[in-house]
Amino acid sequence: MKFQLVNNHLILKVDTDLGEKTCVYDTGSPLSFFFDKVHKYFLDGMAFYARNNPVMSAFMNFQCELEDLVGMKIDGVIGTDCISDGSVLIDFPSLRLDVNPLGINSSCSIPMKNQAGLPVFKIKVNGIDLTAAFDSGAMFSLASSSMVDQLNLIPQNKTFDDYNPLFGHFTGTLSKGIIEVGDTKLGLRNIATGSVYDRAMSLCGLNAFIGVDSLMESTIWISYIDNLVKITV
Repeated sequence: MKFQLVNNHLILKVDTDLGEKTCVYDTGSPLSFFFDKVHKYFLDGMAFYARNNPVMSAFMNFQCELEDLVGMKIDGVIGTDCISDGSVLIDFPSLRLDVNPLGINSSCSIPMKNQAGLPVFKIKVNGIDLTAAFDSGAMFSLASSSMVDQLNLIPQNKTFDDYNPLFGHFTGTLSKGIIEVGDTKLGLRNIATGSVYDRAMSLCGLNAFIGVDSLMESTIWISYIDNLVKITV
């Protein structure tokens, strides 16, 4: 299915039992949820059910903030529950996302850990090993601010506004560094730092995230069947 890229967010038009809804695709969210009473939704012809729990109910109060961040009306968030028994391919150059009940070819892939739905794997930034997760809800890749000097990041003297449902509105700072995932070199990419990102990474036991900005020229496969990730350029 096709998606739009709006302000570094993946936007899907999703068929539901209440009609078509505009949703953010967010691998940082363990569950899909909608801001109205959607019960069933469909991706690539497969039916899924929106499940409610107390944690996601709290997140459902941030619709206005999410819409301000993205810059358009948003009806819900598609999380990783819809691929927990399968895999997903996100082809950024073709703006195509495919949900598949099958696994992926292991050639050129790297091991992945399923951490409450968050795909976690090893990357390198300027040649230094980091433990990262792919978060399609993150506009930029992230690194722990405590490692800026060690990573030898190039300051850009640029800031941007961001929002996190746990921590509220905040400002991030952009630097640049060379990102590698397995044998794939993503090249010199924007890397954001900030105290809120540090707290989010600490909660997950990580020191980096791969965000949308770093993958604009890439295709990423995530397989929860095989616990593998593969990125090609």
